[in-house]
Amino acid sequence: MYLSDTVNACIAKLKSRSQLRNNYIIAAFPFSYSPTVPDKPIITVSPAGMNAKKSAIGESRLCGSFSIRFDVFIPYSAESPCTSNIIEQIIIATADFYPDEIEVSEIVPKDSVGCYTASIIIKYNAMVYYGGNE
Repeated sequence: MYLSDTVNACIAKLKSRSQLRNNYIIAAFPFSYSPTVPDKPIITVSPAGMNAKKSAIGESRLCGSFSIRFDVFIPYSAESPCTSNIIEQIIIATADFYPDEIEVSEIVPKDSVGCYTASIIIKYNAMVYYGGNE
């Protein structure tokens, strides 16, 4: 899976936050769907996309951006401010990685899994060397 090191770094950062210790924090696997009603909040982390272009003619660098997606699932039984608190903690935890953009979806109920859900997409700028002229 591409960007797996970044996904793992984000997961480690979230798990290090004492404010998120009562949540499941896992890597998401978008091709497996298994609805279930969680007993506590779940935060899934996955790559959300990447784009890069050559920085200049004859250069061996690509400049672009990549995005990491965080999906939050909060059981209906949890307190409603819990959702915004978790979103806030995700943004605080990932600030150390210097995001370029942050997009947070609307918090919506999803009856099929008995949860409120929200998505956070955090975009980062990146420069990649791929060999050749350096």
